[in-house]
Amino acid sequence: MLKNIFDPQYVAGLTVAISVIASAGPFGWVAPIMNLILDEESELYETSSELSWMVVMPEIGNLFFSIPAGMLADSWGRKPLILLSGPVFVLTWVVILYLSKSYLILSVMRFLQGISVSIVFTVVPLYMGEISSADQRGAITSMFSNAFFLGYLLEYCVGPYTSYFTFTAFTATVPVLFTLAFMFQPESPYLLLMKGKEREAVEALARLRRDQSEEKLSAELEEIRTSVKEYLENTTSMKDAIETASDRRALLVVLLIGSVRLLSGGFVLTSYSTNLFTISGPSYLSPDVLTIIMGAILFLGGFVNTFIVDRFGRRPLLIASCAGCFFCTCSLSAYFYLTAMSSHYSIYSWVVPSVIMVYSVFMVMGLCPALMTYTSELFTAKTKGAASSISSVNLTVIASLSVKMYQVVVDTYGLYAIFSIFSLFCLLGTVLLYKFAPETKGKTFTEIREGLVLTTKKQNGSSNKNNNCLA
Repeated sequence: MLKNIFDPQYVAGLTVAISVIASAGPFGWVAPIMNLILDEESELYETSSELSWMVVMPEIGNLFFSIPAGMLADSWGRKPLILLSGPVFVLTWVVILYLSKSYLILSVMRFLQGISVSIVFTVVPLYMGEISSADQRGAITSMFSNAFFLGYLLEYCVGPYTSYFTFTAFTATVPVLFTLAFMFQPESPYLLLMKGKEREAVEALARLRRDQSEEKLSAELEEIRTSVKEYLENTTSMKDAIETASDRRALLVVLLIGSVRLLSGGFVLTSYSTNLFTISGPSYLSPDVLTIIMGAILFLGGFVNTFIVDRFGRRPLLIASCAGCFFCTCSLSAYFYLTAMSSHYSIYSWVVPSVIMVYSVFMVMGLCPALMTYTSELFTAKTKGAASSISSVNLTVIASLSVKMYQVVVDTYGLYAIFSIFSLFCLLGTVLLYKFAPETKGKTFTEIREGLVLTTKKQNGSSNKNNNCLA
């Protein structure tokens, strides 16, 4: 497996993953300085309501640009659009570095960062899926989640132990590194064939499959031609993502995974982790160290997932992830309810960090990597851009709602109430994903689409049969 890391498709995947590390910066940057922001004597002081808006501002920028990003991914290209995200990140961090005392300027810069985030979240999964061979696609697309949590971990490790200026400057160096490295990687062969650039597509694929025989290379190129043929013969619009029953099923699965991932508390915990560890009570470890441990679990767990996703399959890991998160959020809800009723239970404050660590393991086992993997695998060349844009809009809206819901519910009812809500969404997600999520392990794009069609026909036939019986 380690030998594969030097495979050109892995090198391209790892290089573009640096942009994902950079996109984690706007989110991970908040947690280490949150207690400073909430300190009324700090120059960066914000109220809890202002803070929640500042946290979600990148998501609002993401929402603003998600659909244009999907369209530009097809018209302009995967590589140039992804490459553009780097300079935008650098510029905004430089402004934040010197003008962050202004809440308005800080909010505007984080909104602009959200535009770069939308490019990364919409286009990078497409690029990763399209440069990967069928047997390596799961591992390469899983790099997205791994890189995202590595970005969080870097922020968690550096933030508590450096000055605000040094911390922000460090965050700005990641997109610089990405810009310099990614400019030397090839464009997606799928995109090149869509543009009618046959020779460039052959060269890009040959570069990505350096050790592959000419016969296998020709067979894969022919499959790519088949996949993009539909795109070349038809105009693309947002409604194409729901045009057929199999497309609707694919979109349903992706929207379910994204919604459950966020409504189970994933985004809230990574953003408010240090603050949550602080208010949960005393511990043998400081809140900053606990946050670093959580970040390490998310990153290392995602790294392990990269190597097991093609062995155990997407579907089993996804369902186990949902069920495990349900157990953890139920446990946290029960603990916070008991401590709200009686201070006697506060001596068990170790429960909170322990359960959150277990929650992190379950989250990174399936819900986090599965979203990007399924996004890259379930859609045709024609619908992939539109579906990715719809998925990004869904993620942005749900993430924003989850953060505001957290702030309002916690301020009004307490922590036990919000974790009760998270647990209900975990339970609902477990049931729905068990019913609808397909297995795609080791399958080509064509085989995956055929499986969606057959499953949809089978479900429709069963429904019609039941209706006939009732009649």
